[in-house]
Amino acid sequence: MNSIVDNPVYGDELQFIQLRQKGQSKTAYRTTAQAQIGQTYEIVIYYENSAAPNKEAARDVRVGVSYPEVVNGAAAVQAMITSTNTTPKAVWSFVGIDVGSGTFASLAPVDGSAVLHTNGEMEGRKLKVKDLVSRQGALVGCDQLNGIISGESRCSGYITFDVRVDEIPRPNFTVTALGNPGSSSSDLTKTPAIKVGNEIRFRVEYKNVGNIQQDNVTVSASGLDSDFSAVPSSMGIRNSKTVAEHPNEKYVPLSRNPAIERVNIGSYAPGGNCFITFTMKTSDSGKFSYDKGERFAWIKFKVETEAGWKEDTVTVVIFGPQQKVITPGP
Repeated sequence: MNSIVDNPVYGDELQFIQLRQKGQSKTAYRTTAQAQIGQTYEIVIYYENSAAPNKEAARDVRVGVSYPEVVNGAAAVQAMITSTNTTPKAVWSFVGIDVGSGTFASLAPVDGSAVLHTNGEMEGRKLKVKDLVSRQGALVGCDQLNGIISGESRCSGYITFDVRVDEIPRPNFTVTALGNPGSSSSDLTKTPAIKVGNEIRFRVEYKNVGNIQQDNVTVSASGLDSDFSAVPSSMGIRNSKTVAEHPNEKYVPLSRNPAIERVNIGSYAPGGNCFITFTMKTSDSGKFSYDKGERFAWIKFKVETEAGWKEDTVTVVIFGPQQKVITPGP
């Protein structure tokens, strides 16, 4: 099967699978494609009994296709033609599909798209896609779907079917928490230093870096013990919705404080983000009645989604009433 490298009609029969974008009938079939997510590609598989017409016909001829479940950047789609009485009993050929570095995709054969083309009675016969992509492959034929392919030119043929390239849903997000004792965003740091009795502002950013929408995103904080108290009306939220509805306000007031309860900040499409800010005040509680030594508070900010959760930590350095505040280095 498929042993001629200079077929006057098809060319090299050893490269018997090719593809092109669906609907591009004026574009030649190729052995590779820079595929786009959401597009459909037409695959063609050519078969022929290369033996002389007076030789025994190939029997139980089947055509099958296989491909990886996940295309990570690039992958090969393999076509295989098998017969029980030929030598060799199976031949293979490949085409390459490249969806781009860092992209994960799946290939979805389109039901009802597989068609057999031949000069025999089976011309235009629909094939079951599930048979084509099965381990056994789809049975082909010339005048019947009986797997018999003679060396007559009219019995050579090809199969066309469509494959859609779908992006695999991959939820992902980032959490960035910072704090500062001042009002300038430039003072935001992972290790803010303050004196006991002063206020500290926290800012948490959630960003959807996956490829699907994330719903019911929540933010909460832990590690804020009794030495921290919430500053009333200091909570604020900023996202695309608040910017659209309140263009003159950097942050829109938020009634709930993530330091006290878990706050639902809504739903976010890929690339969407949200900032939450609030202020806490430190108190002495007798821990800094002396003038030496400082203590650390590790404040954890947790973002939860339906696909999992992530945390980020701000390390607050608290100095006593008579101490000089020393800002830690990076």
